Amino acid sequence: GRRAHVRMELRNADGGRAETSGNGLRCLALAVVDAGLVAGPEVVIETEVGLREVTILERTSDTCASVRAEMGRVTVGPEERAPLLDAGWQARHVDAGNSHLVLIGSGLEGVDISALGRALEGACPGGQNVEVVAPDAGGGLEMLVWERGAGLTEACGTGSSAAAAAARAAGLVGDRVEVHNPGGTLVVDLEGDALNPAVWLTGSACRIARIEIALSEADVLG
Repeated sequence: GRRAHVRMELRNADGGRAETSGNGLRCLALAVVDAGLVAGPEVVIETEVGLREVTILERTSDTCASVRAEMGRVTVGPEERAPLLDAGWQARHVDAGNSHLVLIGSGLEGVDISALGRALEGACPGGQNVEVVAPDAGGGLEMLVWERGAGLTEACGTGSSAAAAAARAAGLVGDRVEVHNPGGTLVVDLEGDALNPAVWLTGSACRIARIEIALSEADVLG
């Protein structure tokens, strides 16, 4: 079987553990290849939800690359009435290694994602990420996201995966979906059963800084 090159432990802004992160996987893979720890272009990363293979597809500049991450299988729940929104919305719970509530409507105008996120984040044990999504004219999705333990964010990789899987299960998108986050576009590829597809996530990752940390032996050994 596969063996991991590195292990990822992820903390949210509130200090809580996160099981996995699509964008975190892509950034970590680029970081370890750039640091010379792994030759690449494939990097196998151990997460709390299993091994994930990440591929550096192409360098787009000295510091940026297009990176594709294996997200594993995503489980999509049945269509439900969307809480706190009018009858034109549907909701689906999605397990992408972490918990998501995907709210699907015809447009995002007038939606207060911060209010929804605060109200719904704690609605299930351990908390959940909240995405509001709507189909766009090009066959993709527009998305806003509230992340458990972090609040309003510019983009979410597992959230984009969950949103694409939920929209595909609802018959709104196909097997390749451009998900337009406020911070940029991610491409989600889905394969197999509508309620349990295998998912890959592709997008840009860029190194923005190198940081040196001087550790003493006491720091390392605790």
